Amino acid sequence: MQKVFSVFQDVDQSLWFGLNANGVSVFDGSNFTNIYQSDGLKPYVNDICEDNDGNLWFANSYYGATKFDGNFWTNYTGSNSGIGNNNIYCIASDHLGNIWFGTYNEVIKFDGTNWTHYANSTLSGSINCIFQDSENNLWFGTDYGVTKYNGTTFTGYTTNNGLADNYCNTIGEDAVGNIWCGSYYRISIYNGSTWTINDPFDEGDFSAFYEIFSDHNGTMWLAASSGILKQGPNSTWTLYTETGMSNYALNEDEMGRIWTGSYNHLTLKNGNSWGYYYNLDGVVPYYTKKIFRDSNDLMWIAHDYGVTRGIPALATSAEVLQLEKSMALAYPNPFYTSTTIEFDLDVSGNATLDVYDLKGSRIANTPLQQLVIGKNTITIDGSTWPSGIYCGVLHLNGNKSSVIKIVKAN
Repeated sequence: MQKVFSVFQDVDQSLWFGLNANGVSVFDGSNFTNIYQSDGLKPYVNDICEDNDGNLWFANSYYGATKFDGNFWTNYTGSNSGIGNNNIYCIASDHLGNIWFGTYNEVIKFDGTNWTHYANSTLSGSINCIFQDSENNLWFGTDYGVTKYNGTTFTGYTTNNGLADNYCNTIGEDAVGNIWCGSYYRISIYNGSTWTINDPFDEGDFSAFYEIFSDHNGTMWLAASSGILKQGPNSTWTLYTETGMSNYALNEDEMGRIWTGSYNHLTLKNGNSWGYYYNLDGVVPYYTKKIFRDSNDLMWIAHDYGVTRGIPALATSAEVLQLEKSMALAYPNPFYTSTTIEFDLDVSGNATLDVYDLKGSRIANTPLQQLVIGKNTITIDGSTWPSGIYCGVLHLNGNKSSVIKIVKAN
């Protein structure tokens, strides 16, 4: 797998990863399947959505848009449909099932039969993002302003009528329905009638905002070029520079911890402490594009070298987040009834072996006798486990020593 631009989970719980030049890779919970241009999908996938009928839609660079109905691929281009423009930057499905395409100098709506093109002074330049708010209004962030569509009327906003900056790269919504727009240096917040411009720090501290996120407490988090910005109680702002420069993505796990991705590492905020991860299963997560939380509460980190799966239950601010390489091995692996785990220790002590499924639920806990320096083995009975992938975690003297991936065969 190469650069991953987008992540989407469909109604059947499969995960779709849009790639830079090789179509998509789909994960069904057990296996990855790569779908290439020869299958009918075009190579550069910027964004993915699903309509009310369960069709998947893919926004492509240079090749228009592609629909997958579960069996057949249909490509829509300027030469064979009313889509008009072959460069599609973003895509979204509204509450009525219409598909909206963000392209250059216009947005396009497809209702299943007809293509409708919309353009005005603020729907111009690149359409950078499409956001549907809690009242089903659509918001479009562009190079020349922000446009709201209420189902009937388009309303454009620029610096002339309240916006902090005409460039908008990301849009979000807070717990009380205010719309947040991220641009260069400052944040514009719309309460339904007026805009408020927020400049939390001196202009120049930020070059751009990349993602806006509301956590389970309603706290707003913003990924920016100079760190992570948080708005707390009484609209107070906190800048976290511990995450480093150029933070492109963030999300929250089931335990309420904030995960952030930058140009060369992943950061996990656990309470007041931060953990830093420069190596994810042998891969440096260069330029994290997206951190996605799936329906099983697993975290997926999409970056320039592929995608990494994080298991929140195994992560603390001081330890690695996924199945890392260790000094342990298992045989047989995959196994049918039992497997033996062998590991080398450089200290002796008391230990336990915990086994987790990929949702992070512990399914086995085995206290071990006093372990010795050097080679140790333990055989575990997995005859009653469902087939699938598991994670064995060895804790020595209360600390995690090794993690190993084990597979129960059908």
